[in-house]
Amino acid sequence: MGTTATRFVAPPLPTALCDYREIASKKQADREEILARYPDWRIKDPGADVTDVSNLCLSNLSTLEREIVLQDATSLTAAIKARKYSAVQTLTAFCKVAVASQDLTNSLTEIFFDEAFERAKQLDEILTTTGKVVGPLHGLPVSIKDHVLVKGHDTASGYASWAYKTYADRDAAAVKILRDAGALIYVKTANPQTLLALECNNNVYGRTVNPHNRKLSPGGSSGGEGALVACHGSPLGVGTDIGGSIRVPAAWSGIYGLKPSVARLPHTGLLGSHDGMDNIVGCMGPMATSARDLNLFCKVMLQYEAWVVEHQNLYIEWRTELAEQGTGLPDRLVFGILADDGVVCPHPPIKKAIEETKRALVAAGHEVIDYIPMSHQESWDLIVCFFLLSLTSFPQTRERTPTDPVITPRSTIP
Repeated sequence: MGTTATRFVAPPLPTALCDYREIASKKQADREEILARYPDWRIKDPGADVTDVSNLCLSNLSTLEREIVLQDATSLTAAIKARKYSAVQTLTAFCKVAVASQDLTNSLTEIFFDEAFERAKQLDEILTTTGKVVGPLHGLPVSIKDHVLVKGHDTASGYASWAYKTYADRDAAAVKILRDAGALIYVKTANPQTLLALECNNNVYGRTVNPHNRKLSPGGSSGGEGALVACHGSPLGVGTDIGGSIRVPAAWSGIYGLKPSVARLPHTGLLGSHDGMDNIVGCMGPMATSARDLNLFCKVMLQYEAWVVEHQNLYIEWRTELAEQGTGLPDRLVFGILADDGVVCPHPPIKKAIEETKRALVAAGHEVIDYIPMSHQESWDLIVCFFLLSLTSFPQTRERTPTDPVITPRSTIP
């Protein structure tokens, strides 16, 4: 299943590099074998003329299931704790939409519903028996970006050469905390080859598309998360970000995302092309359907003392009253707005949104100052060198992934 845009179409390549096709075919067949177990959850593609499938993804749901998936994570955790919904009911609803999202946008990589349902049943039994939840995310389904380690599952990270060779023997630090907090880990989602891209395409699963307009990208590199959360196939997703990999798909997919400060939240347990990039440090962050869910994720990460789980993390507790009530903030804040960096001029819709934001802030009584760019072209030239480690990093990745042809536009990287 899938659209013409999402089906994997391999570019012509020299014979010596063509074994990636067999790997891709097998990975996709493995995924389809799991999806085929849920025929009643599948969605027949309506054709290329139907570009907005965001509501179609909900078409197989019951009234109760629709009610569940249209709530944010904060509401759901409260409802599960109050026994309005069971963990199994909640997981079932999101799994049904996740299957539909895969059929229509190609958002998923690894699928392990059975594991999640087994844990959901355990959590329901614990709540029934003890009257207590195991943690603040008890019974909440959480999706994970592909290059983040999930114990027992493949971590191909968009590289055919890594497929079937990168099964995780442990959970990433953030995944461990999520499990301890009661979350249900049920799927992994697509990221692009090399991760260093603001769209979502790789040689293993092909291209992921935007559920609001399948002629467009959901953004990247956390593009699978963007598409899945936008479809309401996940109430809370885990992405990663260096130069926009959470923020871009959040914007393009119409959801909320946060790139925390480096060393604020756990970041160990990832695979990718970033070994040795000590000058370019990424971070892990939440993607969700509400701003308050970003607060929920961060609060949980620090409630479980992330600095103990991962020694690089700073020992700074989450200031809940500041995040939720604004306690301690002055009534009048100062905002700096960079409308144009002097290198790339924003398109008219972006300019319009910036102006609307500025007017709204001023109307609310805040001060807005124009941020004047300084040497942004020179700064960009410098950071490109850091990204590519003086043009050696990407060739090293090619050596580690000899069967993977380079996907345009990564083919332009020296």
